[in-house]
Amino acid sequence: MNILAITTALVFAALTSTPAGAQPLPNKYAEQEGTFSIIARDPVTGELGMGVQSKTIAVGARTRWGQGGIAIIASQAASNPMYGDLGIVLMERGMTPQQALEFMLRADADKDRRQVGIIDIQGRTASWEGSRIQDWSGHVCGVNYCAQGNTLTGAAVVADMAKA
Repeated sequence: MNILAITTALVFAALTSTPAGAQPLPNKYAEQEGTFSIIARDPVTGELGMGVQSKTIAVGARTRWGQGGIAIIASQAASNPMYGDLGIVLMERGMTPQQALEFMLRADADKDRRQVGIIDIQGRTASWEGSRIQDWSGHVCGVNYCAQGNTLTGAAVVADMAKA
């Protein structure tokens, strides 16, 4: 199974299942959905991929960046294209995902409104959630994957995505 099929299956599973221990959304979110994404690397083929879901129309146009053989970057919440454009260049020049993320955060006056996940061709990850993101936000990252989300019912959503 290729990385696109895997990420699609994970996003579908997150949309159609209720994580263990999840509580219903507060009434103010009764008709809204949160945002969550997963970025991953297939250790066999080296393919990189991303799946994303959000209440935001055309979310994929604003949240994902990638360069074959280099990295995938997911920028959500108050997404900023700088993370995708600059992040790829920094990693092309030899920075790790964590180094590139730290560099970009220092340059972003509004970083506390953002959520960013990065995976490189080696399967290394880095993630950030700002303190001013509405409601719950978090991530679970490991070698070859990083699941992140915001405006969700809680940590169980991204934990279940990462487990799957």
